[in-house]
Amino acid sequence: MGKNKQQTAKKRNIVLVGPMGTGKSHIGRILAQELGWRFVDTDRLLERKQGIPFAEISRRVGSTELAQLEQAVIERVRKYTAAVIAVGGNFVLSEETFAKLQEYGIIVLLYAQDFRLIERVSRTRGKRPTVDYDDLPAFVATMNEAWRHWHGRSDYLINTTFRSPARIAGRLAREWRQLGTGGLPRGGKGNEYGKKSGRAHQWRRRAGHERGDTSRRSGGDL
Repeated sequence: MGKNKQQTAKKRNIVLVGPMGTGKSHIGRILAQELGWRFVDTDRLLERKQGIPFAEISRRVGSTELAQLEQAVIERVRKYTAAVIAVGGNFVLSEETFAKLQEYGIIVLLYAQDFRLIERVSRTRGKRPTVDYDDLPAFVATMNEAWRHWHGRSDYLINTTFRSPARIAGRLAREWRQLGTGGLPRGGKGNEYGKKSGRAHQWRRRAGHERGDTSRRSGGDL
């Protein structure tokens, strides 16, 4: 078996990453149900392990220890089989964490335009301890910018600004089944789904700018 085939054979999970408010938990639950897989939300798993709500964990231990606790959970779940793993968006991934998650999983990065994240995150005031609710627009802009580094590194990009969780999950499930055990497209060129346009949606690659977002993309857009 060649090196690429060996690497592909190890891909046994779908890992959803990205900023908070992009719909990882909602999409992940639907996707796991579609595939008949286990669903794991790292924040909820941490809550069960600690026996208290996530916000309370953060207040008690602080951001540094919270990040360490999250890393311990990720180290545990990344080796699961047939799991959809939603990774908490409280902290941007490190190179080490990204590599560990990608070893056994297809990395699907969810993102959305600032205005949509502001709308979503504002609904959970007080429940997301790492959020600066006093200046939410600035917080979201900084968070989105910090995650851009991973847009070209992830196996798949999905813009959740205009797409429903059910539609996204359904499309991912179909793609996984169609491509078999190799899973979703790999390679860091960022196949992308979810741009709002007036024409029929289809999978394709492109380089360039996305409407409403002036950062360069290395991957495709739908």
